[in-house]
Amino acid sequence: MKRSPLFAALALCLVGCYSESTPPDAAAPPPGPDASHNQGMPCDRLNDSLCEGNRLMMWCDLAATGQKIWLQVSCRGPSGCAPGQDGGAACDLNHALEGDVCPSALEGQAVCYVTDAGLKQALQCYQGFMAVHHCVTDCVSDDAGVHCPAT
Repeated sequence: MKRSPLFAALALCLVGCYSESTPPDAAAPPPGPDASHNQGMPCDRLNDSLCEGNRLMMWCDLAATGQKIWLQVSCRGPSGCAPGQDGGAACDLNHALEGDVCPSALEGQAVCYVTDAGLKQALQCYQGFMAVHHCVTDCVSDDAGVHCPAT
């Protein structure tokens, strides 16, 4: 597994859209979520990202059909979803739950996590969803990556 303490999604450039009936001197609509950023709706640029509130990130990814669509990603970690570098979004997946959606750009990345009940586990992005590996004794993040050492 690859080592990554915080999953981040970067690189969004929002462009104001105008209809043909909009006068040239009219103000652009404010950037932010709209109907075109809903889960499963088409998107333009692969790996674009934006926050919808402080706990959700929309990520432009490839669907199984090869079409670029928006994915809704839960940002359950303490940092939630926040502006990232270059105008994109940074999503803290450290407290992800098994089955949570993760972008294909994060495939194979993992992080150690201790549950509220004190259980140690490794969370890994696998085939578009977070997979949980429950550790018997400990979860270790080192040069070899994130793993559960043998007991």
